[in-house]
Amino acid sequence: MKLNWKSQIGEMRSSKGLSVRDCSKKTKIPEGFLSSLEKGDFDSFPAEIYSKFHIQTYFNFLEIDPIDCFEAYDLYLLELNIKSVDESEDSRDANSYKNVFNFLEVKGLWPKIITFLVVIIFLFLIFITQNDSSENMTNQNLNINPVEIPEDVDEKPFPFEKESSDIELSNLIDTEVESIEDKSVKLNQIKEQLINIEVDGESWIVVKDKNEKNLLYELMQTGNYEIKGFSPLIFQIGHSPSVKIFIDKKEVDFTRAIKSASKYAHFRFIEGQRIESIKD
Repeated sequence: MKLNWKSQIGEMRSSKGLSVRDCSKKTKIPEGFLSSLEKGDFDSFPAEIYSKFHIQTYFNFLEIDPIDCFEAYDLYLLELNIKSVDESEDSRDANSYKNVFNFLEVKGLWPKIITFLVVIIFLFLIFITQNDSSENMTNQNLNINPVEIPEDVDEKPFPFEKESSDIELSNLIDTEVESIEDKSVKLNQIKEQLINIEVDGESWIVVKDKNEKNLLYELMQTGNYEIKGFSPLIFQIGHSPSVKIFIDKKEVDFTRAIKSASKYAHFRFIEGQRIESIKD
């Protein structure tokens, strides 16, 4: 009977007389990652590129084919992305309405809009009243002999001043609505930043986004790595001389955040340009 990939890991590791801690030391893969992998718990895994690298390394170490594990992990990522897209769309719709209402409140436009609606209602009532009055006058004049109007007299419509007032108010509300839409678009233009990390040697690296979510928490070795996240970003570098960081293809100079004795650096990258050192 063929064992599933989780059972294969446990049996092969046991057959080699190794514990999870022993495997972690030999492969340099975090012990917590290996424990989660053997349980099939992908929720605590780091970014996809690092997780797949660790899975391949561990399965090679145990001399097992990782194809079944990769299929399970890919299915997990697909379900996670579908859920993330649904939540993102719901959140974006809610934020759009919220941004519009917040903008109206900050700019003090609610009184103008309310005033405009009151004026429209008032003009509508006047229009209805005038129509009722005209109908009454028409009914009263039904018993009066009609007066002949000479053919050479020009008929001119009665000028209503309210028409110009309606146009001015309409132009005003159009301008305010366009301004609201522009501001709403700007509020939603939050860009995800591309983070490239070059490691020459070995260093622990921790990267967190603005929500304190771990984007990376690994012992990194020589190579180039890529992740994405939203500013402000927080970095912890174990051995700074071995690490170079590029954000949106621009190198980040974090030398002033490096502790001279330990070569450890802990800093926050703000607004795409400013470095703020963090004291531990």
